[in-house]
Amino acid sequence: MKGEILIIGLFLVSLPDTSLATDCPDGWMAYNASCYLFAHDNPYHWIGLTDDVIEGQWKWHDTDQVATFTNWWTGQPDGLRNANCVIIHAALQYKWTDQGCQESFKPLCEIASVY
Repeated sequence: MKGEILIIGLFLVSLPDTSLATDCPDGWMAYNASCYLFAHDNPYHWIGLTDDVIEGQWKWHDTDQVATFTNWWTGQPDGLRNANCVIIHAALQYKWTDQGCQESFKPLCEIASVY
């Protein structure tokens, strides 16, 4: 077809993965089909993980299940100061550190999101 111009358009469209769609209450943060609430008046948050029964065996407080995933900050856990509770902090890129459970930390709350 001499003299004709054929234009073919190609558009890439990214559609959201509805399996990860979340609808969270105001003030809550959506992530992986859950909603999380951070207390904004305290930068340190306890994530519900402790080794207060057996040193080095980190278990979730609500289920007593051993943690199968860890996200420790470099050099952690260090076990100093009877450090049996795991916290996260923005300054440490939300990596885990062990701290004393007697200290006051805000909990990090999680609820299932609405799809």
